[in-house]
Amino acid sequence: MAEKVSSLGRATGPGKDGLRRRERDEDAVIYLLLPGMDGTGDYFAALVRSAPGGVEPWVIRYPVGEVLDYSGYVDLVARSLPSEPFVLVGESFSGPVAIRLAGRRPAGLRAVILCNTFATNPYWRAFRFLPWELLLGLPAPGLALGYFLCGFSGMSRFAASIRRTNRKVSARVRASRVREALAVDVRSLLRELPYPILYLRGSRDRLIRERSLRQLRETRPDTEVRRFDAPHLLLQFEPERCWAAMEEFVAARGGVDGREGGVR
Repeated sequence: MAEKVSSLGRATGPGKDGLRRRERDEDAVIYLLLPGMDGTGDYFAALVRSAPGGVEPWVIRYPVGEVLDYSGYVDLVARSLPSEPFVLVGESFSGPVAIRLAGRRPAGLRAVILCNTFATNPYWRAFRFLPWELLLGLPAPGLALGYFLCGFSGMSRFAASIRRTNRKVSARVRASRVREALAVDVRSLLRELPYPILYLRGSRDRLIRERSLRQLRETRPDTEVRRFDAPHLLLQFEPERCWAAMEEFVAARGGVDGREGGVR
Protein backbone atom coordinates (compact mmCIF):
# COMPACT_ATOMS: atom_id res chain seq x y z
CA MET A 1 0.00 0.00 0.00
CA ALA A 2 1.21 3.50 -0.78
CA GLU A 3 0.47 6.36 1.56
CA LYS A 4 0.48 9.61 -0.38
CA VAL A 5 1.94 12.34 1.80
CA SER A 6 3.21 15.72 0.75
CA SER A 7 4.25 19.07 2.07
CA LEU A 8 2.78 20.74 -0.99
CA GLY A 9 -0.81 21.38 0.04
CA ARG A 10 -3.69 20.64 2.35
CA ALA A 11 -5.54 17.37 2.76
CA THR A 12 -8.50 17.14 0.43
CA GLY A 13 -10.16 13.97 1.66
CA PRO A 14 -9.92 10.26 0.80
CA GLY A 15 -9.08 9.11 -2.68
CA LYS A 16 -10.33 6.01 -4.41
CA ASP A 17 -7.98 3.84 -2.34
CA GLY A 18 -9.38 5.23 0.91
CA LEU A 19 -6.23 7.18 1.73
CA ARG A 20 -6.18 10.90 2.33
CA ARG A 21 -4.82 12.79 -0.63
CA ARG A 22 -3.42 16.30 -0.84
CA GLU A 23 -3.63 18.96 -3.46
CA ARG A 24 -0.38 18.71 -5.37
CA ASP A 25 1.80 20.84 -7.53
CA GLU A 26 1.38 19.46 -11.02
CA ASP A 27 5.13 19.83 -11.57
CA ALA A 28 6.05 18.00 -8.37
CA VAL A 29 8.17 14.86 -8.69
CA ILE A 30 6.83 11.86 -6.80
CA TYR A 31 9.38 9.92 -4.76
CA LEU A 32 8.16 6.39 -4.05
CA LEU A 33 9.80 5.44 -0.72
CA LEU A 34 10.30 1.69 -0.24
CA PRO A 35 11.01 0.75 3.40
CA GLY A 36 13.70 -1.31 5.08
CA MET A 37 13.36 -4.68 6.78
CA ASP A 38 10.58 -3.53 9.12
CA GLY A 39 8.37 -2.71 6.13
CA THR A 40 6.19 -0.29 8.10
CA GLY A 41 7.49 2.90 6.51
CA ASP A 42 7.48 4.52 9.97
CA TYR A 43 11.17 5.34 9.77
CA PHE A 44 10.45 7.69 6.85
CA ALA A 45 8.71 10.21 9.14
CA ALA A 46 11.68 12.59 9.34
CA LEU A 47 12.31 12.33 5.59
CA VAL A 48 8.68 13.13 4.81
CA ARG A 49 8.65 16.09 7.20
CA SER A 50 11.78 17.44 5.51
CA ALA A 51 10.50 17.08 1.95
CA PRO A 52 11.28 20.27 0.01
CA GLY A 53 8.92 22.07 -2.33
CA GLY A 54 8.56 20.36 -5.68
CA VAL A 55 8.70 16.92 -4.08
CA GLU A 56 5.82 14.62 -3.21
CA PRO A 57 6.84 11.60 -1.08
CA TRP A 58 4.72 8.46 -1.23
CA VAL A 59 5.46 6.00 1.56
CA ILE A 60 5.03 2.32 0.73
CA ARG A 61 3.96 0.15 3.66
CA TYR A 62 4.30 -3.64 3.49
CA PRO A 63 1.82 -5.95 5.26
CA VAL A 64 2.85 -6.53 8.89
CA GLY A 65 1.28 -9.99 9.16
CA GLU A 66 1.66 -11.51 5.68
CA VAL A 67 4.68 -13.48 4.51
CA LEU A 68 5.73 -12.53 0.98
CA ASP A 69 8.75 -13.24 -1.18
CA TYR A 70 10.53 -10.53 -3.14
CA SER A 71 8.23 -11.09 -6.12
CA GLY A 72 5.25 -10.48 -3.85
CA TYR A 73 6.66 -7.18 -2.64
CA VAL A 74 7.36 -6.09 -6.21
CA ASP A 75 3.77 -6.90 -7.20
CA LEU A 76 2.49 -4.97 -4.18
CA VAL A 77 4.47 -1.85 -5.09
CA ALA A 78 3.53 -2.18 -8.77
CA ARG A 79 -0.14 -1.85 -7.79
CA SER A 80 0.63 1.52 -6.14
CA LEU A 81 2.55 3.20 -8.96
CA PRO A 82 1.52 6.75 -9.82
CA SER A 83 0.46 7.83 -13.28
CA GLU A 84 2.81 10.83 -13.03
CA PRO A 85 6.63 10.78 -13.35
CA PHE A 86 8.30 9.31 -10.27
CA VAL A 87 11.57 8.27 -8.67
CA LEU A 88 12.08 4.94 -6.90
CA VAL A 89 13.90 5.05 -3.54
CA GLY A 90 14.82 1.60 -2.19
CA GLU A 91 16.15 1.54 1.37
CA SER A 92 18.05 -1.47 2.76
CA PHE A 93 15.82 -4.57 2.33
CA SER A 94 13.92 -2.83 -0.48
CA GLY A 95 16.91 -2.24 -2.74
CA PRO A 96 16.19 -5.50 -4.61
CA VAL A 97 12.48 -4.55 -4.74
CA ALA A 98 13.38 -1.26 -6.45
CA ILE A 99 15.73 -3.01 -8.88
CA ARG A 100 13.23 -5.73 -9.79
CA LEU A 101 10.43 -3.20 -10.22
CA ALA A 102 12.63 -1.01 -12.40
CA GLY A 103 13.36 -4.12 -14.46
CA ARG A 104 9.71 -4.08 -15.49
CA ARG A 105 10.27 -0.66 -17.13
CA PRO A 106 7.30 1.02 -15.43
CA ALA A 107 5.88 4.04 -17.23
CA GLY A 108 6.98 7.29 -15.63
CA LEU A 109 10.10 6.04 -13.85
CA ARG A 110 12.87 8.65 -14.04
CA ALA A 111 15.62 7.35 -11.74
CA VAL A 112 16.47 4.69 -9.16
CA ILE A 113 17.93 5.70 -5.80
CA LEU A 114 19.36 3.04 -3.50
CA CYS A 115 20.21 3.66 0.15
CA ASN A 116 22.48 1.43 2.26
CA THR A 117 21.35 -1.63 0.37
CA PHE A 118 22.52 -4.53 -1.79
CA ALA A 119 21.96 -6.26 -5.12
CA THR A 120 22.97 -9.68 -3.88
CA ASN A 121 23.12 -11.45 -0.52
CA PRO A 122 25.05 -9.16 1.85
CA TYR A 123 26.11 -12.05 4.11
CA TRP A 124 26.89 -15.76 3.99
CA ARG A 125 23.98 -17.55 2.28
CA ALA A 126 23.94 -20.35 4.84
CA PHE A 127 22.72 -17.81 7.42
CA ARG A 128 19.24 -18.16 5.93
CA PHE A 129 18.96 -21.60 7.56
CA LEU A 130 19.29 -20.20 11.09
CA PRO A 131 16.15 -20.25 13.30
CA TRP A 132 15.34 -16.61 12.60
CA GLU A 133 11.81 -16.75 14.05
CA LEU A 134 13.28 -17.76 17.40
CA LEU A 135 16.20 -15.34 17.26
CA LEU A 136 14.09 -12.34 16.27
CA GLY A 137 11.53 -13.14 18.95
CA LEU A 138 14.08 -12.67 21.74
CA PRO A 139 14.50 -9.31 23.55
CA ALA A 140 18.26 -9.08 23.01
CA PRO A 141 18.14 -8.86 19.18
CA GLY A 142 16.08 -5.69 19.57
CA LEU A 143 19.01 -4.03 21.31
CA ALA A 144 21.45 -5.41 18.76
CA LEU A 145 19.24 -4.15 15.95
CA GLY A 146 19.28 -0.66 17.45
CA TYR A 147 23.07 -0.74 17.48
CA PHE A 148 23.29 -1.89 13.85
CA LEU A 149 20.68 0.61 12.66
CA CYS A 150 21.93 3.73 14.39
CA GLY A 151 25.05 2.97 16.44
CA PHE A 152 25.59 3.73 20.11
CA SER A 153 25.39 7.49 19.59
CA GLY A 154 21.92 7.26 18.03
CA MET A 155 20.42 4.65 20.35
CA SER A 156 18.79 7.17 22.67
CA ARG A 157 17.34 9.07 19.72
CA PHE A 158 15.74 6.06 18.00
CA ALA A 159 15.40 3.35 20.67
CA ALA A 160 11.72 4.02 21.38
CA SER A 161 10.88 4.16 17.68
CA ILE A 162 12.71 0.89 17.01
CA ARG A 163 10.86 -0.84 19.85
CA ARG A 164 7.47 0.40 18.59
CA THR A 165 8.21 -0.66 15.04
CA ASN A 166 9.42 -4.13 16.03
CA ARG A 167 6.23 -4.73 18.00
CA LYS A 168 4.15 -4.07 14.88
CA VAL A 169 5.76 -6.79 12.77
CA SER A 170 5.75 -10.43 13.78
CA ALA A 171 8.99 -12.37 14.12
CA ARG A 172 7.68 -14.74 11.45
CA VAL A 173 7.38 -11.94 8.89
CA ARG A 174 10.73 -10.39 9.80
CA ALA A 175 12.37 -13.82 9.59
CA SER A 176 10.97 -14.37 6.10
CA ARG A 177 12.42 -11.04 5.00
CA VAL A 178 15.84 -11.93 6.39
CA ARG A 179 15.79 -15.18 4.41
CA GLU A 180 14.74 -13.36 1.23
CA ALA A 181 17.62 -10.91 1.62
CA LEU A 182 20.09 -13.75 2.24
CA ALA A 183 19.09 -15.51 -0.99
CA VAL A 184 18.61 -12.62 -3.40
CA ASP A 185 20.68 -11.80 -6.47
CA VAL A 186 19.35 -9.15 -8.86
CA ARG A 187 22.66 -8.17 -10.45
CA SER A 188 21.64 -9.39 -13.90
CA LEU A 189 18.58 -7.13 -13.79
CA LEU A 190 20.58 -4.23 -12.39
CA ARG A 191 23.04 -4.48 -15.27
CA GLU A 192 20.30 -3.95 -17.85
CA LEU A 193 18.39 -1.07 -16.23
CA PRO A 194 18.09 1.95 -18.55
CA TYR A 195 17.74 4.42 -15.66
CA PRO A 196 20.32 6.55 -13.85
CA ILE A 197 21.20 5.10 -10.44
CA LEU A 198 22.25 6.92 -7.28
CA TYR A 199 23.55 5.13 -4.18
CA LEU A 200 23.38 6.93 -0.82
CA ARG A 201 25.96 5.48 1.56
CA GLY A 202 26.29 5.96 5.31
CA SER A 203 29.98 5.65 6.20
CA ARG A 204 29.08 4.31 9.67
CA ASP A 205 26.65 1.66 8.43
CA ARG A 206 27.24 -1.45 10.57
CA LEU A 207 24.47 -3.51 8.96
CA ILE A 208 25.22 -3.42 5.22
CA ARG A 209 28.93 -3.66 4.60
CA GLU A 210 30.98 -1.76 2.04
CA ARG A 211 31.32 -5.04 0.16
CA SER A 212 27.68 -4.74 -0.98
CA LEU A 213 28.35 -1.37 -2.57
CA ARG A 214 31.49 -2.71 -4.28
CA GLN A 215 29.52 -5.62 -5.75
CA LEU A 216 26.81 -3.27 -6.95
CA ARG A 217 29.30 -0.93 -8.63
CA GLU A 218 31.08 -3.86 -10.26
CA THR A 219 27.74 -4.63 -11.89
CA ARG A 220 26.87 -0.99 -12.65
CA PRO A 221 30.06 1.11 -12.77
CA ASP A 222 28.01 4.17 -13.75
CA THR A 223 26.27 4.19 -10.37
CA GLU A 224 26.77 7.56 -8.70
CA VAL A 225 27.65 7.37 -5.00
CA ARG A 226 27.10 10.03 -2.34
CA ARG A 227 28.62 9.37 1.08
CA PHE A 228 27.47 10.73 4.43
CA ASP A 229 28.86 10.50 7.94
CA ALA A 230 25.85 8.54 9.20
CA PRO A 231 24.78 5.03 10.27
CA HIS A 232 22.41 2.61 8.52
CA LEU A 233 19.40 4.86 9.15
CA LEU A 234 20.89 7.46 6.83
CA LEU A 235 17.60 8.89 5.55
CA GLN A 236 16.51 9.37 9.15
CA PHE A 237 19.75 10.94 10.41
CA GLU A 238 20.40 13.23 7.43
CA PRO A 239 17.03 13.87 5.74
CA GLU A 240 17.78 17.38 4.47
CA ARG A 241 21.16 16.45 3.02
CA CYS A 242 19.70 13.32 1.44
CA TRP A 243 16.93 15.32 -0.21
CA ALA A 244 19.50 17.77 -1.54
CA ALA A 245 21.55 14.92 -3.02
CA MET A 246 18.50 13.19 -4.51
CA GLU A 247 17.06 16.36 -6.04
CA GLU A 248 20.41 17.36 -7.52
CA PHE A 249 20.87 13.91 -9.03
CA VAL A 250 17.37 13.71 -10.50
CA ALA A 251 17.64 17.22 -11.93
CA ALA A 252 20.97 16.40 -13.56
CA ARG A 253 20.47 12.82 -14.68
CA GLY A 254 16.82 11.87 -14.28
CA GLY A 255 15.83 13.51 -17.52
CA VAL A 256 13.79 10.60 -18.89
CA ASP A 257 10.35 11.88 -19.86
CA GLY A 258 8.11 9.99 -17.44
CA ARG A 259 5.28 9.95 -19.98
CA GLU A 260 7.48 8.02 -22.37
CA GLY A 261 8.76 5.39 -19.97
CA GLY A 262 8.45 1.67 -20.39
CA VAL A 263 5.38 -0.49 -20.00
CA ARG A 264 4.04 -1.82 -16.73
